[in-house]
Amino acid sequence: MINSSVIDLAYHNRKKFTAGNPVDKVPTSQEKIHISHCCMICGLILNRSKQSLMKKHLLTIVLLTMIATSGFGQIYKSLLPSPQFTKALESIVLDFRLDYKNIQGNIADSLGQVETYQSTVKLPGAVDCRILRFHSAVDTTACWQAIVYSGENYRDAVRAYENTVRLVKKSNMRWIDNTQMKFTGELVAPRENIRFTTSTLLLTLDDPRYIDFRAEIELISTEFDRWEVQLNLSKKVDVVGELH
Repeated sequence: MINSSVIDLAYHNRKKFTAGNPVDKVPTSQEKIHISHCCMICGLILNRSKQSLMKKHLLTIVLLTMIATSGFGQIYKSLLPSPQFTKALESIVLDFRLDYKNIQGNIADSLGQVETYQSTVKLPGAVDCRILRFHSAVDTTACWQAIVYSGENYRDAVRAYENTVRLVKKSNMRWIDNTQMKFTGELVAPRENIRFTTSTLLLTLDDPRYIDFRAEIELISTEFDRWEVQLNLSKKVDVVGELH
């Protein structure tokens, strides 16, 4: 309920905004009722506007949080791969037979005999996705690589490593003739005193171009108290430089 003194004040302040002679008379009962109704309506509008603005801010915060953490959750918490994860992995595997040329983006770095390109296909949850091209005498292959985790928390790195192995293994992909293909293999359990751990998964596909094609998930200590988890998709090159 609007206080009577407030109505009187509003009525007398009207003269500040009214053209011509100011109005100084005391408002009648009917005018006070009219002013009261106007104040109530304005109050409702203002209250609803504040609520709407607060809702919009809250919705924006929630959406930004979901966007920021959706990829993180895909790698850290998912028990099963999302359709987007499986589709991205399938696209990368299929393009290996074309030497990853269809998914190669702009060059990012060139160091010695290795050129690094951005990958146009991104694995949900990965920090970075790239294609490495080697130009040495023993290795002219290409490797698709995703940086899944990079940070100082060993437990987070282990969770990312173990869950990446699980997600890759559980991704049921389709070959060009629509037959099923997937990666198989076992998780190699990491230990903190070992600075490098690799789980190797082989692709179940009867195609000579994919003999020894593998997914290698690596947990690496890149420097003191810093860890990195990588997913590498490539063919194996042995110690004498022969490509399998």
